[in-house]
Amino acid sequence: MDELSKKLSRGGILGSRKFEDYIQEEVDKKEVVVPEKRNSINVAISLSIVILFAGTVVGVIYLQKPKVEKVIVKEKIVKEPVEKVLAKLDGTQWIVELVTGEGIDSTYPHFDKLIFSQGTVVSNYFLSKGFVASNYSLSIKDDKTITWETMQRNEAGEIVFWRGEEKEGNMKGTFSRRYLNGTTDALTFTSPGYYKIK
Repeated sequence: MDELSKKLSRGGILGSRKFEDYIQEEVDKKEVVVPEKRNSINVAISLSIVILFAGTVVGVIYLQKPKVEKVIVKEKIVKEPVEKVLAKLDGTQWIVELVTGEGIDSTYPHFDKLIFSQGTVVSNYFLSKGFVASNYSLSIKDDKTITWETMQRNEAGEIVFWRGEEKEGNMKGTFSRRYLNGTTDALTFTSPGYYKIK
């Protein structure tokens, strides 16, 4: 009984030697067959997961694909004839050439853009230096020359004074910049024409 109990508790095979060999052969066969089934099932499951994941990724990419839409241009810029007489500057943009005096070293760009919009004027260059758009005063002479003036400040407290004249589609003028240390510099500018925003 002790021997029987030991064999049963250890998971041994109970029977003759021939019976034990037979059972062991059958168990070995089953142990070989079962893992093959499991592996094929695992491969099938893994393949299904990969296909499902790939399909999900493709679906997400498709949904996030940017849609090509027509861009609606709100502003149309049209080059006006040079000889056109302006009644006002509002709605115009001017590419201006900045000119320094002889022998004066300037850190200003060679070209700038002045934009007149809704009663204000701004320079692209000075906008980048913290000077915001400001209102401008306007007067028109009998010969149709338009004169405009403005003053702009930045947060540091520097001031720029602008004065320009436009006649028959051409503009010229001056600006001076007063720095915090009290020094000033002055430049002239010219423009052979303007673009009108419609």
